[in-house]
Amino acid sequence: MRKLIVVGIGIVLGVWGAVMTLSIAEQNNNRGTPLSTKAPADMVDTSVQKRSSAKPRMVEVEEEMWYRLNQDLLELQDELVKTKAKAKITEAELERTKVQLKEIGKKKGHAQEVHRVQKNENLWKIAKRYYNDPYKWRWIFKENLRQITDPDKVYPEQVLDIPQY
Repeated sequence: MRKLIVVGIGIVLGVWGAVMTLSIAEQNNNRGTPLSTKAPADMVDTSVQKRSSAKPRMVEVEEEMWYRLNQDLLELQDELVKTKAKAKITEAELERTKVQLKEIGKKKGHAQEVHRVQKNENLWKIAKRYYNDPYKWRWIFKENLRQITDPDKVYPEQVLDIPQY
């Protein structure tokens, strides 16, 4: 998202610069003086001098706007880099937590086996297969609370941890 903002700012700056250049050239052409030639100081009308005195101020304003836009662009780029770094740190922490949970499960003797649910299977049938006692389906349900919200809804290709009690 921020990359799009940065690209958008770049496009806006480019278009704005082109428009400003064209407007300055148009102003000079409307005065009757070509862009490449300058009239001697004694031949220049004083009204033209008054109008052209606003030019340096306009250039200062343009430079100030470019400076501010460049600063904003740099800040956005810095923020983007920081956000990417935070995302990588968060991913690493998540992986570390998953590994720790698996190790804790192994230490307690839980989730040593994995079962992929087949068509027409339910927790009752799975418990009968692994424990020879279908009433122990609750063990499987408790072990897989993150995946199973309703014990009657187990779907094919779902991977369940089978605890060893």
